[in-house]
Amino acid sequence: REGPWYLYRVPDRGGRTPPDSVVVPSAHPQALASGFGSLWSYGSGEPSGMVLLRHDAMSGGVTDRIPIPNGVDWHGEPKVVVGEGHVWLGMGELESIGRVDPEAQAVTGMLDVGGYVWSITAGAGYVWVGVEPEDGRHQVVRIDPDALEIVDRISVEGVPPRALAVR
Repeated sequence: REGPWYLYRVPDRGGRTPPDSVVVPSAHPQALASGFGSLWSYGSGEPSGMVLLRHDAMSGGVTDRIPIPNGVDWHGEPKVVVGEGHVWLGMGELESIGRVDPEAQAVTGMLDVGGYVWSITAGAGYVWVGVEPEDGRHQVVRIDPDALEIVDRISVEGVPPRALAVR
């Protein structure tokens, strides 16, 4: 957990120019997403607690810091995705997701999804979360993004749903 922590940017598609880096001050970003004209990184912040950072898409510099209001310093493989009008946070061991309004730059809701959050994606009008409840019955939870309510639980066989995509 010692820093400094960096974001790396590859300047061209050909890869002939080496990546440059931007130092991410006082944070340990572990998940990255793009949307609303920015990059978003989510991870542990200092002195403690989780933080969502908004980065300038061109320079990578931090433009805003949004503390996640639960006081926990680690969410177990944090996830971040952009879609359906918000930035979404997957909080593994807290068994919940967070909704962030990119305009207000604030957390506008939290939802308990009833299991460890393995994955999260947004699309087709919903937020989709791969969860593993304590009973081991793996599910994909479908969430209404505006109401922040669970619409459906879809059982899946085998291993936990560690990756999701919507088309």
